[in-house]
Amino acid sequence: MYSSAKSIIMSSYSDFIPTSTSLLLLCTYRSKVCTNLRAVKVDGTLHNLCEAHRRKANDTQQRLHKRRRDERARRRRAEAIAKTLSTKTDPSPLIPIDLSKIEPIAYNNSPRSTRIGELSQIDMEILNVLLFDTQQQSAQASGVVLSDAEVNCSTVVEL
Repeated sequence: MYSSAKSIIMSSYSDFIPTSTSLLLLCTYRSKVCTNLRAVKVDGTLHNLCEAHRRKANDTQQRLHKRRRDERARRRRAEAIAKTLSTKTDPSPLIPIDLSKIEPIAYNNSPRSTRIGELSQIDMEILNVLLFDTQQQSAQASGVVLSDAEVNCSTVVEL
């Protein structure tokens, strides 16, 4: 049966009038008329399509399945991320504060322990060491002798 169908197809398609038997042996591709023979299955029965159209249909089907798998995986990842984000709690929840119970800070009425002009000599030397530390280091490198107050300032700064 296969060899007779092959000989029919091998001859020019316009040379013969197709019979119902010969049409059953042709590919049933839907988009256009295909004059190829239907492919044969392992068990000897015929597929609906020829080998070329079967490969094309299989490739299309595999792309569709891959796209669906990718979409499912993307959806699962998004759901997992949303689940982890929703289960996390804020470690420091905001507690509402009654603003009427807060007392204002009196900036002008706060007493100062000392005024700027009333700094002691040691305070001035500490400020001098902190502000002009590079001068002191260069003085030590050149061998200049420091006063007791300057030595005390150095030990205070190191602490």
